[in-house]
Amino acid sequence: MDSKIKGGKEEQSESGSTRTIEDFVMSIAKNLKDLEYESLLDVHETLQKMKHSLKSKHEVNYWKVLQCLGELSVDQFVRSLVLNEKASCKCHTYSNLQCLMQLFVQMQMNVAVIKRQLAYKRQLVPVFFKALRQKEDPCLARISLRGMFLLLIVGKTELVEVYMNSKLLRDIQAQVKSRCATIGTYSIEAIYYCSELVLTMAIHGTPKTRRIIKNSPAFRVMRDYCRILKKEIETNDHFDLPNLYKILDNCENVEIIIADECEAEELAMNWKPKEILKEDLGQGFQYGRDLIFCSSPSCRKLYSEGMDNFRYCGACRLSRYCSETCQKDHWKKSHKTSCLRSPREEPF
Repeated sequence: MDSKIKGGKEEQSESGSTRTIEDFVMSIAKNLKDLEYESLLDVHETLQKMKHSLKSKHEVNYWKVLQCLGELSVDQFVRSLVLNEKASCKCHTYSNLQCLMQLFVQMQMNVAVIKRQLAYKRQLVPVFFKALRQKEDPCLARISLRGMFLLLIVGKTELVEVYMNSKLLRDIQAQVKSRCATIGTYSIEAIYYCSELVLTMAIHGTPKTRRIIKNSPAFRVMRDYCRILKKEIETNDHFDLPNLYKILDNCENVEIIIADECEAEELAMNWKPKEILKEDLGQGFQYGRDLIFCSSPSCRKLYSEGMDNFRYCGACRLSRYCSETCQKDHWKKSHKTSCLRSPREEPF
């Protein structure tokens, strides 16, 4: 993919090709529809280069692409994830799943997209558990943990029940045990999302759920891991990795919630998915602000504090606009045919 990507306007590369954000996303949607997993590997590589570019405009374009992907391709992503095992040869099943899962989780950048994903939770959740339970690739399991947490931020009580019925605590126990021997960046990231899942389930679960968590081997191994972390911190002044202290805080908060029913109810009542999602996304973004853009390809204006709330498309609730003019213009030019109205019962 040697064509450049520019927000809303065409830009010509040395090869002579031109590409807009919407063009790029529509080509991804076609790859998803045709289950062209090899092409999606190239897409993922391109997006990672954009995200980690030293030029801020490329990083901003990365977020524009992700927003556009959420507006145009959620259904196709779910379909490609569900059909991956049948459509892939055996030797590429997990590599294809990792690529799809990475793209899918990166797309979980706003509450509207996650709500759309949750419309397919009956088909989607089993895929996440399959990715979590496979033994081939620890990276895939780590990605699935983050994706499951982001779904839970929005799905709350309803998804807690689904996760508990699917024995997620058993999987968390296995993940922590398998990673606790090595205290490194990736191990801590995986255990951090394990702790976030346990904490969120404790907040939004029933009193019975909290009792199960309290007595579970999963919570026991997490507390053991926290004791190891505290010893490392005490003996090593330079021991400071991302999310390390958050794991300790999460475990302490779970204990508080388990002991105090009123604390859980208050936290659940004051739960703000948008703010929690923003905090998770903000860990890897240098600007530390909301990245919401007008969906009109001819605008792509960045939302900023003090602006009136962006209006949503009333049909899909995914696309958003800075003005009525942009909304009407996008509807006439392309959104009328590309709008993901009501989710289909089956995305394939």
